[in-house]
Amino acid sequence: MTGAAFYDRAAARTAAWACALLEEDGFRGCAPAVLAYYKAPVGLLHTGHAGAAARALNVAERLFFRDGDFHAHPDDPTPRSGRSYRNGWLAWGAQLLGAYHLSEPTLDRLAAGLHAHSGGAPDDDTVEASRRIYPAGGTASVANALLAGGRTDAALRAGRFLKGLFDAQPADASRILLARDAQGRPIDPRAQGLTAGTENLVFDLDQPAQICWIFGFSLRVFARLYRATEDRGWLSSADRLGGWIRRAHSSLHSNITNGKIAWGAAEMYGATGRQEWLALATGIGDWVASQQGDDGVWVRRPQYASSQAQPLPVSLDTSIERMFYMLDMQRALALAPQRDTPPA
Repeated sequence: MTGAAFYDRAAARTAAWACALLEEDGFRGCAPAVLAYYKAPVGLLHTGHAGAAARALNVAERLFFRDGDFHAHPDDPTPRSGRSYRNGWLAWGAQLLGAYHLSEPTLDRLAAGLHAHSGGAPDDDTVEASRRIYPAGGTASVANALLAGGRTDAALRAGRFLKGLFDAQPADASRILLARDAQGRPIDPRAQGLTAGTENLVFDLDQPAQICWIFGFSLRVFARLYRATEDRGWLSSADRLGGWIRRAHSSLHSNITNGKIAWGAAEMYGATGRQEWLALATGIGDWVASQQGDDGVWVRRPQYASSQAQPLPVSLDTSIERMFYMLDMQRALALAPQRDTPPA
């Protein structure tokens, strides 16, 4: 089964599961982990559960928020990496819910943290400035939040970081570097002898089971910046990403992190009407929908074998995100112009 009705039913199952867990003090049985909450305001709002979305944001404010940052709980087991990425999602959700006392200081912090020259967003803005890493994935999340908050100039700076990072690498490359250091140099884990924690720093097109969400979030940002500016250079950079995605190992199409590729491709189709983006969005989107459990939970495979083995914060993060994609993809696809926009 495929199509809008299939996606709607999948989203409804997850929303019912998540809302049943959400109490005034937070998700029942869940440790105080921002990992469980940071996508809930956006996701639950889009499923029509505005009250639950506001409740999740209120819990996030009470447990985690201080000085424009949602990582203040001393016992939060969520890793420090991805701090700006998660703050981007929560700033977006707060903005959508009209909680400007949360979104504005968070957006201020995200904008101020952009690298003065490259425009990249730091993975963790509490790290000493000279040692910060500026990843594509985190920068895409920050750019998305800045656009949602009307900070177009700052979003353009972050978008130019993404464009510069990807455009500097050959279209026929087999290894794509996904981050820069504080000096603006691309980070190559192989050249620097790094072996652990490198999955968000490089994408190897020839290898199976690569983390591919970064390409999808970048596609979404490029599509939205194209809408904002009508600068076809954003489409050119998106086409470069599309070429890498099409050449990647076939396991990309059966990897749960590819949900963002479907989401980003849907946004590109909505902006351009080009059929290759539609095919990518619906091909992966149908597969993602088919992987949902009857209880509404998606399992982050291959990391976990089942929903029982998957920690609850991970289940909430993974499932609420894909629930949101099932609906937001439909919105984006419906925006497509009647005629294709030619490649840039």
